[in-house]
Amino acid sequence: MRESNDCNTIEMNGIHFETLVPEHVLQTPPKQPGVKTRVHFGLRITNNTADSHRFLLFFARPEFLQASKQKILRFGPNVNGSYNPQLSDFQLVVPGESVTLSLSGYFHWESHKLKFIFREKSGSSWIFSDFNPGKYSVQVIYENQYPAWEHRSRWSDPIDLKPVWEEQIFNNLKNETIQMGEVQL
Repeated sequence: MRESNDCNTIEMNGIHFETLVPEHVLQTPPKQPGVKTRVHFGLRITNNTADSHRFLLFFARPEFLQASKQKILRFGPNVNGSYNPQLSDFQLVVPGESVTLSLSGYFHWESHKLKFIFREKSGSSWIFSDFNPGKYSVQVIYENQYPAWEHRSRWSDPIDLKPVWEEQIFNNLKNETIQMGEVQL
């Protein structure tokens, strides 16, 4: 693993990861029922190796840290539905090329607490609680839970996939915290 001087990037095994935080100062929503402030951020993956790699752009979620590096309290995953990856969720990245995963969520007030809600593509929701005004770091957790996937059924439409155990997909990042960017509330 090689970290760069830029706190938003890291390189692991020739794969470069960069957190994208378009807005570094976020406005909190007014303390009114139903009012939300949407937040967008992302993860750019660049293949700096000599080989092509496939990335499953399906299991990624944010994590917030206070200036003291304490993690913001997180609840989840709350599963409102279960979605399996589709073929389009597996991106082939050839040497020298990049792919970007876009993530978004929203801040809102609930019971006098500022919360952030994030929903994974899998249908799982994560709730981050107890934000106060100040600076926070955002980490992106990229997770490839299984090294390979296959068709669940030849009749599924769109094609539904299930995990198998063959080494085909870049899997060196399982459960790794790979990026950090700063935002201020």
